[in-house]
Amino acid sequence: PRATGFEREVGRRIAWLNGEGGFDNNIQVDEILPLCAGLPRDLVYDVIDNLASKESHEINNPTAWLISSLTRLRKRGRRWQDEPGAGGGLGPDEDHRLRKRLGWLNSKGGFDNTLQYMKIQEAAAECDDFESVMQVLKNLEDNAETVEDPNKFVL
Repeated sequence: PRATGFEREVGRRIAWLNGEGGFDNNIQVDEILPLCAGLPRDLVYDVIDNLASKESHEINNPTAWLISSLTRLRKRGRRWQDEPGAGGGLGPDEDHRLRKRLGWLNSKGGFDNTLQYMKIQEAAAECDDFESVMQVLKNLEDNAETVEDPNKFVL
């Protein structure tokens, strides 16, 4: 069967990780692709990007790391069949707001891409009050100069 554009893009990103990304061809794309089927593309790309943000020596088995992350997404994602593009327990509007806020904090907010969307989204999906999540992110912004670990601050 011919690969879809999504499968080609996942393959391209994994090929980069295996080469320039420093994982020395230790990621088995044929084990990863089947797990991506049916998941929102942006979340699959976030998982791959999260791995890319790590040093290769931090991850003993990058294939297993990706399998574990994608399996967690699949377990949380029963709603995705009805709401394409929605994050775990968040609605599409909440997920969009969270992505936008974290994107701003990671770029213009001075956190230099240290905030990890997947971990924060997972915690936000468990929270009953989404506005309190947004307030924590506002508090993070207000205290940016004194926060040593922004992910611990949020989580």
